[in-house]
Order: sequence, then structure tokens, then C-alpha cells
Amino acid sequence: MTLAAGSRGASFFRGAPRTKYRKLAESTGRVRKDSSSSSLKSRARRMTYQGAVLQRYNNELVKYLEDLSMCRKELNKEIMQAEQETKGVQDEIVKLAGHSWGSCGKAWRGRMLHKRNLKILGETEEAYENIGESSRILLNVLKTETGNVVEVLRLKNNVPGDD
Repeated sequence: MTLAAGSRGASFFRGAPRTKYRKLAESTGRVRKDSSSSSLKSRARRMTYQGAVLQRYNNELVKYLEDLSMCRKELNKEIMQAEQETKGVQDEIVKLAGHSWGSCGKAWRGRMLHKRNLKILGETEEAYENIGESSRILLNVLKTETGNVVEVLRLKNNVPGDD
């Protein structure tokens, strides 16, 4: 009987139908039954759960960013209205040669709020990008570690068992 390319010894029987050769190899301890598949399945379930949690956090973060963006648009609209009002009042003041510090103060406060909200939005977007980068790095680490685990299991299965 010839072995498949890249396989050694009793590992040829892993995944093969239960034939008399596989039964013989299992009874001598040269082929282990697939017990690692349950731990891989539990790891996969755990990773799926963690992925779902991360996705939920991501969805919530997107929702908050959208809400913040809508607030920013509303604030911009209010600021534009306040600036238009201020301009109208200032035009009247120029005609009457008076001063209107109240409306200017409102526009100034609006601009300050606008600047503050832009800063918060920028920091939030930066944090979101950092989360995305961290998620990408974590995914790469998990892929690498999964590959390492698979390689260790493959090497372990290729070494004959101690009897």
C-alpha cells in the first residue's frame, strides 16, 4: 500500500474509513481518534462568540458615531442661523451706530461648541480607527496562532505514540 504524498506512517489513516488497517492502527495506539476536533470546535465557537461581541460593539460604535454626526449637522445648522442672525443684528447696529454683544456672544459660544464637537468627533474617529487596527492585528495573531496549533497537532500526530 502506498502512502499519500506528505503523509507519514499511521497518520495516513486519520480521516480514512474505518477499515481493518485503521482499526489495527488505532488498537496499537499509532492513530489517535479525533479528540482535538472538539477543542477546535470549542475554540471556533468561542472565536465566533467573540467575533459577534466585537461586531455588536462595532455596531453600537457606528450608531453613536452616526448620532454624533447628526448632532454636529444640527449644531452646524443652528450655528449658521445664529451667524445669520448676528450678521443681521450687526448690520442694524452699524446703521444705528450701537453695539450688540449679546448676539455676538451667542455666535461665539456656538463656534466654541462647534470647535469642541469637531474635536470630539475627530478623537472618536481616531479611536474607531485604532479599534479597527487592533482588530486587524488581533485577527492576524489569531491566524498565526491557529496555524501554529494546527502545525503542532500535525507534528504531534506524525510522531509515533509511546506504548
